This record gives sequence, structure tokens and C-alpha cells, in this order.
Amino acid sequence: MNSTSRVFSRLFIIVIFIKIFDVFKNLVIAAVLGVSSSADIYTALISIPDSLIVLIGLDTIKGVVNSEYASLQKEDEKNLIWNSFNNLFNILFYAGIIVVSVIIIFNSTVIKILLPGFEGDKFLKAIEISYIIFPILFLKIFTGYFHSVYNALKKFYLPVIAPVITGIALLISVLIPYYKDEVVFNLSYANLAGNFILAGIMTYGLMRLGAEFRLRNISKIKLDEVTKKVLRGSVSILLLVFCNQIYILSRNYFASYFGEGAVSSLHYSGTLTSVIFSLIFAVFFTVLISDLSTLFSTEKKLKQEIFFSILCLRCFFF
Repeated sequence: MNSTSRVFSRLFIIVIFIKIFDVFKNLVIAAVLGVSSSADIYTALISIPDSLIVLIGLDTIKGVVNSEYASLQKEDEKNLIWNSFNNLFNILFYAGIIVVSVIIIFNSTVIKILLPGFEGDKFLKAIEISYIIFPILFLKIFTGYFHSVYNALKKFYLPVIAPVITGIALLISVLIPYYKDEVVFNLSYANLAGNFILAGIMTYGLMRLGAEFRLRNISKIKLDEVTKKVLRGSVSILLLVFCNQIYILSRNYFASYFGEGAVSSLHYSGTLTSVIFSLIFAVFFTVLISDLSTLFSTEKKLKQEIFFSILCLRCFFF
């Protein structure tokens, strides 16, 4: 068994166990939240950080980074990776500060635009909980970016396993006394805490690999060629992911007008079907993009063709 198949097999087994845990976690959360006003608020708000990251173009960097950094695997090219990494870290840091500040300051407006059917007490509670959930956007900008860097460096296991921490935090939160006697507050705080710990772990892991986190004055950021390629590539695929997120946001937009529990019911119905997609994406595409980019950079054309053909055939039969 070659190295790619070995990594793929191990990663696939790990992800299966993690997805089983995720399904169990989601069932527990669904059981404690039920189909209610609080469930609608939580499931709608928790999707907003991910959607906004994509809509403003900060998520498109992930796939491009995986491809570009994976092509720089020679020892004398590692400095190019870390130089670009620090440049993108600074860009994402300042962009994250601006975006999170705006959505927290104008949180009522954001909720009115994205969830216009939330009114009265439901709207007021959504505003209160948004102060807990919206800061998660800042953390997710970096964990998503760090995930792609790990994949490019062929360190596949940590970014797949580490997010379990958030799931564990959520399960613990439903076992302890509820803040204001409502589980929705516990779940929101647990999500924030879990993402904070996750960001810390992934930051520490990258520092061990050689990354430096140097904040610079925004006017002194000089873009290198690798970073420019990443940014150009990100812009080129922005329209596709933008359309996808508009669809996801529009579901909650229309569901918010229906009765209590409509948004949460819609969310629950998509939970199991999303497991299949995430299994394929988390294992197949992350390994494939990284390995193909490395082969292209070393100009092993025949090996590229064989590798790609075999993977396509296996995917077809799977």
C-alpha cells in the first residue's frame, strides 16, 4: 500500500468514528432543544458565522492555500510558505476584526436581514445570544485557514481530530446547570469556548511546524508572489461558493417566517445527509488536492495521470 492510500485509509476510519460522535452529539442537542423557539434561534445563529466567512470571501482561501502550499515541498521553499502564511495571517486578522466588529455592533440589523421572521421575544433573545455566537466568526476564520495549511503540509490528522473538542464542550454544557434556566445559552457559550480552545491547539501545532505569528501594521504588509497567487485564486472561485451560501441563508430566511420550530426542523432534516458529503470531502479531497499539487510541482506528469485516473475510478465505483 502506497503512502497516499495508507493516509487515506487511516483518515477515513478516523473520520467515520468522528462522524458517529457528531451524529450522537447532534441527537443529544436535538433532544434537549427540541422543536422550539430557542432551537430556531440557536440553529439559525450558529450557521451565520460560517455563511458570512464564505460570503465575504475569507473561506475561499482554504482550498487555494492547500494547493499552492502543497506545491512548495522542497526544503528551500519552506521559507516561502511561512512568509506567505504570516502575510495571510495578518490580512485575515485585520479583516476578521473589522467584520466581527461590524456584525456585533449591527447585530439587530443582521438578524432582521437574515431572519426577518423573528419577531418580539424571539427577536430580542436572538440579539442577546448573537453577542455570544457572532465572535465565533473571528476564530473560525483562522481555524479554517490553519486547517488548509496542515493539509498542504500533509499533516492531515490533527485538523480532523481537534474539532471533537467543540463537540465535547457542547455535550458537557447540557449536563451542567443551565444559564438563565435555558440550555440555548449553555450551548452558545460551549460553542464559543470550544472554538477558542480549538484555535489555540491549531496555533500551537503550527508553531511547532515552524510558523510565526507576527502582527504587522496593516500599511507595512508587503504581499509576496505566493500570497498574490492565493488571493487571485480565491477571487476566481468566489462566485461559486457565494451562490452556495446564498442558498443556505435563504432556507433560514424563508423558514423564519413559519411557525415555531421551522428553522430547527429544517436543520435536523439535513443533519444525517450532510454526514455522507463531509465524509467524502474531509478524506478524499483534502488528500487528493495536496498530493496532486505536490506532483504537479515536481513535474512528474506520468505519475500525476496514473494517480488521478486511479482515484477517479475508485471514486466512481465507491
